[in-house]
Amino acid sequence: LWSRNLPIKADRGIIYDRNGEILAISARPNFSQENYKNYSIEEINRNLPVWATYEPGSTFKIITLSAASQENKVDLDKDTLFDYIDNKFGFGKKTGVDLNGESTEILFDRSKVGPVELATTVFGHGVSVTTIHLTV
Repeated sequence: LWSRNLPIKADRGIIYDRNGEILAISARPNFSQENYKNYSIEEINRNLPVWATYEPGSTFKIITLSAASQENKVDLDKDTLFDYIDNKFGFGKKTGVDLNGESTEILFDRSKVGPVELATTVFGHGVSVTTIHLTV
């Protein structure tokens, strides 16, 4: 798919679903190993799935759905939702994966979350996650 469409930026993570073991991660843009001297050391060493953050959008809905399912509720209050996001799923913290440069996600300060922030968080906007965290 990548070779056919040549995206400007993309990253992926593949895990073994039975134990969460990371099988592979990859990212684009990458660099040509034959011309490595044309790239900065930062470009060569970066690992986008580990340190680049983005708004997950609809892929984050599974977090909301999981929390609602566990709570047997359709409408989650702020504290319940953020308890799942922060504590049960560990967003906002490093995963502990053994790779250099892991960044933490950006989440709303719970004390400043109003109805709009709560609504956008539910569908993955206003939060920022790494690919590796969303994968594991």
